[in-house]
Amino acid sequence: MEKLDPKKVMLEHSKAKVELYGRYLSTFLNIISRDKHTEKIYLYDLFCGEGMYDNGEKGSPIVALEVIKNHYFENNNSCPRIKVLFNDVDEIKIKKLKEHCSKIFQPNNSEIVFESKNYSDLIEIAIREITQLSIDEKAIIFIDPYGYKDIRILQIEKLLKGNHSEVLLFLPISQMYRYANVAMRKEITGTEYLVELITEIFQSNIPRFDSPEDFINKIKESLKVTLKNFFVDTFRLQRDPQNVYSLFFFTSHIRGFEKMLEAKWKIDSEQGKGFRLEKTGDLFSSVVHSNYPSLLESLLRSDYRISNRDIYEFGLRNGYLPTHTIQVFRWWQSEKKMEVEDDNGLKVRNGWFYLDYKYHSPRWEKKVYFKLIA
Repeated sequence: MEKLDPKKVMLEHSKAKVELYGRYLSTFLNIISRDKHTEKIYLYDLFCGEGMYDNGEKGSPIVALEVIKNHYFENNNSCPRIKVLFNDVDEIKIKKLKEHCSKIFQPNNSEIVFESKNYSDLIEIAIREITQLSIDEKAIIFIDPYGYKDIRILQIEKLLKGNHSEVLLFLPISQMYRYANVAMRKEITGTEYLVELITEIFQSNIPRFDSPEDFINKIKESLKVTLKNFFVDTFRLQRDPQNVYSLFFFTSHIRGFEKMLEAKWKIDSEQGKGFRLEKTGDLFSSVVHSNYPSLLESLLRSDYRISNRDIYEFGLRNGYLPTHTIQVFRWWQSEKKMEVEDDNGLKVRNGWFYLDYKYHSPRWEKKVYFKLIA
């Protein structure tokens, strides 16, 4: 069988990656257009490619422009001001992308800039621009490199500072994992970039990696520590056993983080984290493929005064949506294992958990507390 060139033919894992990106961008625009605060959005695609594959599939630039177009027409011919920057070091790809983009409707208050710069140069420009954004401006940076040699975590952190931006980073996990353990012993030449990246991620506590999945998880957990002021999550993409990739998502905004998790679970309810509760009769009697109930139980047993706000953020930071937490809590209540109390110590009606972003705001703020009985 002829081997397909992933630069010319979009493969299934890349379709999932672009679909996730498109879903998130659509949700992001809907939130921004209703927040009555954000005046302008900046969208950076730093390894954009030519936009279309030989098999007719759409790359990230075309998906982004179509999301903007659809948002405009679905919202009474209006959308936030948007500046889009497409960059690829290959000038031929940029030329082809311009042709593809010219065929897509563009709102009058949107602007497209095409660049053909090295990533190492452009990322510094992007950092300077983003750190100068005003309070009513936001940015999304999509980084889908041809490898990993240019990626630096310090640059990701700089992009996030100021709380104006969200970053999506795509990494070829199998390519990195294949040499990760031996590279740190410096036994193979040509792995200098990998050594630099792994050292930056793990500092002096570099572990052994047992599988691509283990590699992803350990990177994520280390980044949660390194970037402790931000939210971090991943989306695993696998073409076959030898080709595993991961999309890393970074943001300072808990609402944006929740929306990315929603997009991830919509694409693949199993891959989202493999969470599933099996139902027997009217009760959730067993949990399959997830240790989330155990994590929740450990949290509730660690401190008596765990509030709905604590639980809401805890779930998201572990990659689970409020709906997943509610499933577990309903199950526990049906087993008479958990009670919910208000500020005055009075029992709250069963099924009322207040696990929603709006209860974080001063207008809707509501606190209840959870405790395990048994």
